[in-house]
Amino acid sequence: ASTFNELVVADAALANAASKEERIALLAAKADNSVSFFMNIHARFIFETNFYAERRRGPISAERLNELMLEAQKQAFCNALDVWHPHFWCSKLHFYITGVPFYNFPYTFG
Repeated sequence: ASTFNELVVADAALANAASKEERIALLAAKADNSVSFFMNIHARFIFETNFYAERRRGPISAERLNELMLEAQKQAFCNALDVWHPHFWCSKLHFYITGVPFYNFPYTFG
């Protein structure tokens, strides 16, 4: 719902842009956000896939979770980020909702 609402607000801002420059800036932001969003969700999907594969074999250390997160980000973002976030996995509630694996994936549909 939040993703849908963000797009509704972005579309309303575009419809009410006061100038060509503002419209271009809003379109650029919308495009940037969309690309970043899909790459971020892809990184989360890769992380969870690798996490569950390793978890079948036993417990995973926090250090290894950091490594899995970095590997997922590098793959999803094609090594294009200037800053990596190895602790991203521990900052997102979605990874702790154990009854709903791959909670993030539906976000790719809006």
